[in-house]
Amino acid sequence: MLIDAYLRTEPERLHQAREDFDLFAGDIRPDPAVDAAKLAAALEAVLVRDAPEGAMIAQTIAAPEHRPTGNALTAWVLAAALRRRRLTPTQSGITEGLHAMRRLKARAPEALAALTPLATTMPAVAAQTRTLLQSGHLAKTPAGYLERIEYLLRSAVEEGAEIHREHPGEVPLTVVLREDGQIGLTGGGRIEDEEVAGPADLQVADRPAEAHAVIAPDDPGNLAPHAVATARAASVARAAARRALALPAEMDPLTPHELRTLRGACCSGAARVPALRSLLASLAFGTAFGRLGQQGGPRWVHRDGLWGLELEVALPPFIPLIEPDTGPEPAERLFLVAPPELQGPAPGPADRSAIAEVRAGLRPDLARPLTLGRIARFKGDWLRRAGADLAVSGFLLGTAPDVRSQLHYARVPKAMLTEWHRGYLELGLRLDGSAQPRDQGVYGTRRDLPPRAFQLAFEEQRAVVRAARVEAPATTAGLAGLHNAFTVYTLMLLYLASGHRPVGQPFERLADFERQTGLLWISDKTGRGGRGTRMIVLPPSALRQIDHWHDHLTRLAARLSWRDRSLVTDRIAPALSLASDARPLFFLLGPDGRPRELSAIEQKAAFQSVLATPLNWSRHILRSALIGQVPGPALDAWLGHAHQGEEGFRPASGLGLRDLRDIADRIEVILAAHGAMPLESPL
Repeated sequence: MLIDAYLRTEPERLHQAREDFDLFAGDIRPDPAVDAAKLAAALEAVLVRDAPEGAMIAQTIAAPEHRPTGNALTAWVLAAALRRRRLTPTQSGITEGLHAMRRLKARAPEALAALTPLATTMPAVAAQTRTLLQSGHLAKTPAGYLERIEYLLRSAVEEGAEIHREHPGEVPLTVVLREDGQIGLTGGGRIEDEEVAGPADLQVADRPAEAHAVIAPDDPGNLAPHAVATARAASVARAAARRALALPAEMDPLTPHELRTLRGACCSGAARVPALRSLLASLAFGTAFGRLGQQGGPRWVHRDGLWGLELEVALPPFIPLIEPDTGPEPAERLFLVAPPELQGPAPGPADRSAIAEVRAGLRPDLARPLTLGRIARFKGDWLRRAGADLAVSGFLLGTAPDVRSQLHYARVPKAMLTEWHRGYLELGLRLDGSAQPRDQGVYGTRRDLPPRAFQLAFEEQRAVVRAARVEAPATTAGLAGLHNAFTVYTLMLLYLASGHRPVGQPFERLADFERQTGLLWISDKTGRGGRGTRMIVLPPSALRQIDHWHDHLTRLAARLSWRDRSLVTDRIAPALSLASDARPLFFLLGPDGRPRELSAIEQKAAFQSVLATPLNWSRHILRSALIGQVPGPALDAWLGHAHQGEEGFRPASGLGLRDLRDIADRIEVILAAHGAMPLESPL
């Protein structure tokens, strides 16, 4: 493919061009039986009118010495046109640039000699073309062609890139009607580069839950009428009043009478009846016991004179970046002691007919029959009602991280987990759990992010910002270096204060911040389950840093107003606007003073020398630090693992902003512990 041959020198642009081409072209396979020259001649008129991209590519260059430069410039123009068609498909400059490139190849190929050798990146090609035009060495006709080509290239480079909340797939998400009459979904988001967004397993688990309905696109025509929205809000309010009963109907937890009956039978006969011993183990360890003996599942072990279940979490390993690399990390295991009635060798797999016989014997004392699922789920039900964080209950029940994204971010002290297990045995089952040892160490994600490392990172970046102070008149490169250093520091603080996912254009617009109330609206994830939008409350340090950023942009505009007026009017002023069409709030500057939009790749490069860790480091810190300090549903809503104020009877359905203000206060303490403090711009 043309773009594959000439865009290899700019990998990110090549990746984007491939994606744009696949989106517009679909599945194209060459037919070797077709004569390319005859086909081009037959379709020339149709291509020029209906497919200017194809006409530009099909146009040949007569002089062989100009073909390498012409083909390379064609590739860059094609990439720019595809990019602009996704953002502003009706922009007239797209078609004009394509026709100009076709005519340049056909009528004025000698102008390509002045561009030889051609630069190797799109910004450099645009700058090279602009320099040639300013030199005045070209005739009027080829200069007119190059003006249109330069405008198209500059539009793709400078007018901002599309903001990907989740990198779109090669096949867009669509609703299809299958032959059997069922409605389904095809396409959708795909996995980001693991170096940018972390392990693929984590990204998959972090997607919003699958919706069991087709969601219409978010355009005004699909918004609910006011009466419907009011009724839904009233339904959520009623659900909040019944939060104590907010359990899905299919869970159907055991009643106190059923639990007493089952526990009494198991405790009295566990020593001699294998079926009762198996049922008691299912009560004590929940769904984790059902995976005993499976590959990668828990093991029944004897440790320090006690029998119990040993769990191992299956999380993807991280490459050590901050902590020293001491070789392969040993597997983390968690020991949960068995109650006295189960002390001894592992409960063998009881015969199903024997278990059915035991359940039938208990049936006369119960209003309804017991099921194995209700028995195994009781520990999870009890932990949920007791207020355990989903990461805590997930670790205790041996839940796979693929189905519970909280496990990927949580690094929990083993003492906390064993204390929850002991409390469940004693308070939930009325069994003796005092023998549970208090293990040292932590359990969960392999990412160890010590506060001292971040204190040093923030201190060093503050020193870089202060050292970059410039005096008037300042050079463009000096202003760009200061601006970029201050941008990195501000983003570091805001990421840690909010738990924002590392997406393109984070903290998108100034209007997303409500300074008086301290609120921030975040939209950092879209998937097949819906948009990952949420409202959080920013801690005071983050609000002060936003004020400093606003002042920084204002002073930067004043410094640049006489040097580059277009940068002020086209990029800085729109970023400070509160309008809905405002430009993204954060951006970097190149050495030439041209803005570089904050894609995930740009952020990774900017952070690499300051904080060599995956960009989602802040979510690891916040989830691990806040477990046990705030209610689990509130923490899930804060990090985007639950939807605040939505879906009645769900754990987070009745949350209000007051539930999030306590989290903001605790994050303020976390910011101080990690050395993140507000910093004014040196300008």
